[in-house]
Amino acid sequence: MTSKMDLLKPLEVSPGFEKIEKILSADSEKVRIERITSNNSSSSKDFWYDQSENEWVTVIQGQGILEFQSPPKEIYLNTGEAIFIPAHTKHRVKSTSSQRHTIWLAIFF
Repeated sequence: MTSKMDLLKPLEVSPGFEKIEKILSADSEKVRIERITSNNSSSSKDFWYDQSENEWVTVIQGQGILEFQSPPKEIYLNTGEAIFIPAHTKHRVKSTSSQRHTIWLAIFF
């Protein structure tokens, strides 16, 4: 069944947290699309994502800072900006907007 959704309507999420909504998955999870709503949040200081999939992520509302472990660097993403993160690239969310919800659209493959 075809259904419509508003990608810009933030999910209900408390300050300091984020919520993930799976939008689509295909080929037994080899491809998945998620919408993530962040509310002034960050990854735990000792936590790093180390995913087995490639990830393409864009900010569709708000802004966020991604931090990469090696080589150490920070990437600032504003509305409309995107980044490709190869599999096993250790990264984390350093921060998201405190002024409004940040909405990310992530494609994993």
